Amino acid sequence: MVLAYDEKLNPGLPGIDGIAGVVPAQGNLPELKPVAGKTLQWEGLIRVAGEAEPKKAIFVPFAEAGATGGQFRVWLPTEAKAKVGGSILSRGTESRSREGNVAGSIVDGDPESFVVTFDGAMRDEDWFAVALAAPETIKRIVYMHGRTFHDGGWFDASAGKPKVQVQREKGGQWETVGTLDGYPATTAANSRGIADGQAFTLRLKDPIKAAAVRVLGKPASGDAARQAFASCAEIQAFPE
Repeated sequence: MVLAYDEKLNPGLPGIDGIAGVVPAQGNLPELKPVAGKTLQWEGLIRVAGEAEPKKAIFVPFAEAGATGGQFRVWLPTEAKAKVGGSILSRGTESRSREGNVAGSIVDGDPESFVVTFDGAMRDEDWFAVALAAPETIKRIVYMHGRTFHDGGWFDASAGKPKVQVQREKGGQWETVGTLDGYPATTAANSRGIADGQAFTLRLKDPIKAAAVRVLGKPASGDAARQAFASCAEIQAFPE
């Protein structure tokens, strides 16, 4: 049975963006116990961002999750992954400049899953962002291209490479900290052979504290010049 964390069933605990990891009993598997007097509910420990002690949380079958209108997530980082090796942004909340028409994710660790900003309209700028519950230390940021289509899906770098911006505090001003210099010299009509899932990295000179990260640039139009859109498979961030 696939279980999920439903924020509405966990009053007093953070939403899915505030969970720093699931505490494993052994290896990567958490210990889950049935909740007394409740049907199809299990209790396990989670690590909350910024808190030292783990908290008890309720998990329910995926088919039941979200029934009360709350956000929910099946895949959560284990405590070990949250502390070592995993992307800090894997426990963040994603957003983008336009909703698009692909139901993927940019924080699931899967470069095969992606999102787009396609809505049939022209835009001068598009962006993909991930926000955290609280600022964390970041030194390396990775952007992965989503998919290349005949009518767009990449950034047009003819006027400049895609920018990387951060918010130092939750809800603060966006600040440009660098550009993806390894991004190909694309144009609105030519993707320059950028590969699906191709990764581009920005290494900061010094670590910074950031509550949100986003990548932005000019969307491409391919062979349909009256519209433009971009795509993204992953945005990741690491402390070193």
